[in-house]
Amino acid sequence: MNKPQSTKALLLWFFLLGIFDIILQLATLPTGMNLFAGVGVSSLVVVFATSAILRLQGIPFTAGTSGPIPSQHNLILSAILAVAGLAPTAFLADLSSRIKGVPDFFLQTLADSMPTTTPEIIIAFLAVGVAVPFVEELLFRGFLQRALRRTWGSWPAIIISALAFGIIHMEPWYLFGLVGVGILLGYIYEKTGSILASTVTHSVYNTISFTIMLNSDPFAPVGQYHWWDFVLLGVSVVVLVKFLPMLHSARSSTSSS
Repeated sequence: MNKPQSTKALLLWFFLLGIFDIILQLATLPTGMNLFAGVGVSSLVVVFATSAILRLQGIPFTAGTSGPIPSQHNLILSAILAVAGLAPTAFLADLSSRIKGVPDFFLQTLADSMPTTTPEIIIAFLAVGVAVPFVEELLFRGFLQRALRRTWGSWPAIIISALAFGIIHMEPWYLFGLVGVGILLGYIYEKTGSILASTVTHSVYNTISFTIMLNSDPFAPVGQYHWWDFVLLGVSVVVLVKFLPMLHSARSSTSSS
């Protein structure tokens, strides 16, 4: 099949895979499984489903992870960029929530699912900080963005994969923030040619975000911005602008294909 056809097929496949992932997560709730544990389980199932679909198409599963091993320089920058990306994407997510409004059922589910015991907290951190970043980077950057880049070029691939990343989360009240995260991760993958670099960013980002969630009240009313919020936002943007160009491009001929 030609490239435009394969790209359309891939977009449809990701849409169906995203619906399947959400249904699977919802199916775990009546079982009494913690929401975050359910996210981890559904991520693993999606990996196996992806592997099976790829095998049917004659595509090796390792194709999504092909690329150079990032240098220590790139890994450190990836972690720094994750921290710097927290304030801008949180601002975008807050903007979305002020426009759309966060439904009560979501806040209640989130509050009920917060881990309280040490084993629950460990499982939640493994799911949010390890399993989810690996699976999502494999799918959205390793497969989807690579395929889109071959057809439409780098920036359209980054934007479309980021939109898919945001939409498939099925949280429209945080859509701007999710797309912002997707663009950051997509740029890091595009610049380094390695999903390991974007996975490190994703993992650090999720781990810090989840730590903040553990110590926050999901029902707390939306407050007004203070001057220090804008200072933090400004510093974060400066760090992003300063450090993003410092990523080393090390894409091999295999990963750029």
